[in-house]
Amino acid sequence: MKALRKHSLVLITALFALVQPVFADPPPNVVDSDGSGNTAMGTDALANLTDGFSNTASGSEALRFNTTGAANTAFGSFALRSNTSGANNTAIGRQALVLNDTGNANVAIGVDALFGNTTGGSNTAAGFGALNLNTSGSANTATGFLALVSNSTGIRNVGIGYTALRDN
Repeated sequence: MKALRKHSLVLITALFALVQPVFADPPPNVVDSDGSGNTAMGTDALANLTDGFSNTASGSEALRFNTTGAANTAFGSFALRSNTSGANNTAIGRQALVLNDTGNANVAIGVDALFGNTTGGSNTAAGFGALNLNTSGSANTATGFLALVSNSTGIRNVGIGYTALRDN
C-alpha cells in the first residue's frame, strides 16, 4: 500500500512538471490617454478630439465627435456620441445624451436617457428613456422609466416615477 502511494505521488508530481500552465493572451491595449487628461476606451471613442480636456469615454463611439468639449464623462455605446463642444456632461448607458451637441451640465443615467438633447443644459435624467425627446429644454429633472419622455423645450419641470409627466 505504501509503495502504491509513493508511485502515485511520483506520477502526480511528474504530470505537474510536464503540464505547462496555459493562459489566454491579454487583450490589446485599448485604452488611450493623453497629456490633457482625456481617456478613451472603445472603438472610435473620442475619435475627433482636438482641444478638449479632462474627458473620459468608454464604449463604442462614446464622445466620438467631441472636439473641444471638456470635463465630459461617457460610459456606454454611443453615449454623448454627437457632443462637439458641450462641457461638464455625464452620460451613463447606451445612447445616453447621444445627440447632445453643445448642451452643458447634463446628467443622463440609463439607456436612451436625454437621447434627443442637443442644446439643453442643466438637465438630470435617470431611468430608461427619461427626458428622451428633450432638445433644448433646460433645468429639468426626470427620474423613472420614461419620465418626462415627451418634453422637448420645457424648462424647470420635475417628473418622478414611472412615466411621470409623460406627455408634458
